[in-house]
Amino acid sequence: MLYWWIGEGFVGTPEKKAEQVAGERTNQREITEEQLPNELSEKLEPTAEDSANEVFNELLAKGFLEPFSEKRTLKVLVNKCKMHPFVRAAVVILARRAKFFDFDSEGKLTNSFSSSYRACLLADKNLYEKQDMNSIHTLLNVDQTNLEFQKHMNNLHMLFNVDQTILEFQKPERFSMMKNINIFCLGRWQSSPRHHIEVEDTNFLEGFKNMKHLKFLSLQGISRIMELPTSISKLVNLTILDLKACPNLEEIPKEIGLLKCLTHLDMSECYLLVNMPKEISTLVELQVLKGFVVGTLNLKGKNTCTLEQLANLPKLRKLSIYTGRKDFPDPSELKILSKFKVLRKLTIEWGGDSQGKLDNDSNREEVAEKPMEAEAKQPENEGEGQSTGEKSIPTEAPQPENASEGNSMPAEATQPGNEGEGKSIDSEGIVPENGTEGKSTTEVSKQENHEDANTKNQVNAEDSTATPATTNRCNCFTLATKKGLKNVKRTITRRSGKEAWAYAPPELPIQLEKLDLQCYPKPCAPEWLKAKKLQKVKKLYIRGGKLRDVGQFDCDERSKWKVEILRLKFLKELDMDWRETQELFPNLIYLEKVRCPKLTLFPCDEYGVWIKRT
Repeated sequence: MLYWWIGEGFVGTPEKKAEQVAGERTNQREITEEQLPNELSEKLEPTAEDSANEVFNELLAKGFLEPFSEKRTLKVLVNKCKMHPFVRAAVVILARRAKFFDFDSEGKLTNSFSSSYRACLLADKNLYEKQDMNSIHTLLNVDQTNLEFQKHMNNLHMLFNVDQTILEFQKPERFSMMKNINIFCLGRWQSSPRHHIEVEDTNFLEGFKNMKHLKFLSLQGISRIMELPTSISKLVNLTILDLKACPNLEEIPKEIGLLKCLTHLDMSECYLLVNMPKEISTLVELQVLKGFVVGTLNLKGKNTCTLEQLANLPKLRKLSIYTGRKDFPDPSELKILSKFKVLRKLTIEWGGDSQGKLDNDSNREEVAEKPMEAEAKQPENEGEGQSTGEKSIPTEAPQPENASEGNSMPAEATQPGNEGEGKSIDSEGIVPENGTEGKSTTEVSKQENHEDANTKNQVNAEDSTATPATTNRCNCFTLATKKGLKNVKRTITRRSGKEAWAYAPPELPIQLEKLDLQCYPKPCAPEWLKAKKLQKVKKLYIRGGKLRDVGQFDCDERSKWKVEILRLKFLKELDMDWRETQELFPNLIYLEKVRCPKLTLFPCDEYGVWIKRT
């Protein structure tokens, strides 16, 4: 509904309000000339969506709309509403008087648009029999039509699919007559995926070439659309493009880069997409991007948009990522994500290979590494190489065992050179342990194996004194942490001291306000999912996956989350009781848990909802 309001122009960007807030902040504290543009762009610039939310909340507050939900919820989380019959009757009278829609005598919408500039597609079995010349369905399917209404079709502002599930257009060329249309919503408006829409032929998409005033295009949930036509480049005023849940969509054309007014692009739940055209990175007005694919395939040489290119978008505040990689995000990608300065909401969904084929992926990686290792051991031709018994310097430093957990270093940090520029320093800025500097790789590995054995013995000794209840729950953190610290110290770099001390572990953008993780494929929480690194996150959603902890085992450096709204769903391994949750999330006002059997003693209702009493 908010997108509809934006497309119709009912709401816009409140620029005056931004200037007013900017003036108030400037008076409160001094801001340098260099900081002022960043302050305005990152914090002070309201959007059209913000204005639409304000109108929506006002309608809720005045009772024109009533929240509708089967379970208790907060007003800020409302996504469904209903209208009182008396209020609806009054709205129908006003809409009919303003010629907003065509209604029948009972106040229901009709297929006709004889008195308005907005047409609706309705499921009616008798449409072919009636052949109403005032109906949009008749104009798009019947040979002999009213020429007067064909002319009226040129002035049509909106086409909205109310409940038609099979879209048949025998005269698709007539879509090109809609030269002044602003809203073209053929996709589903319902949130449930059970509402399926199927199109017989995609030739109607060629009518986009004449829709130069179109602002909102929705094809959500429509099957049999495999690609968008290149004529989409003609939609120069398009603001919102909704392609969510198009199950057959395989490719986004590079012409999408010509939509310079685009602020919202939704490609989520389009699971056949494997490549994002790099032209997406040229959409400088883009504020919301959903369904950005970080693939597992090697697409070098193709027209592929990367995260690094995406970081150049100055207004991107909401990003949704889909990936099949279990190691996403790696340290280099975390470093790139930290460059998204205005990003406020981030969603990451792991699917495909990351969840269902973890063992297969690891086997493929091992098989791929064996030929490389064998080739590295063989001497080079013409006697220039060394024998397998001689020491050699590899072209790349050996990766630590848990490199996928975020302890790996960038490639340039592991190159040989600068040996005489002081002591070598690892990725965390830690000087190597005594006795390791200057040793060969073989000697260092022997010492590491000995240290690992001592560490494991120490951990086992500590665990033997613990109670059975705490042993299983702390093993994951204790062993992983102690082993992780050893691995950090293993990473010996050749960088100068000044460069190495300046290096900091990469993390997610610190200004994030909402984080949504879906199907995380590993049991232990990564280093970037720590409360101390996400102090501005107010909403935390974790759904599905193998995650066991959210910081409750972090006994040595426990920090508290600032989260106010927490949703935990389908987490079979997450082990925590209500007391631990309250200690870890002291600011919690809303909690929702669904099918998390190891979350115990939670005072939730039958729907798994807990709301703090005020």
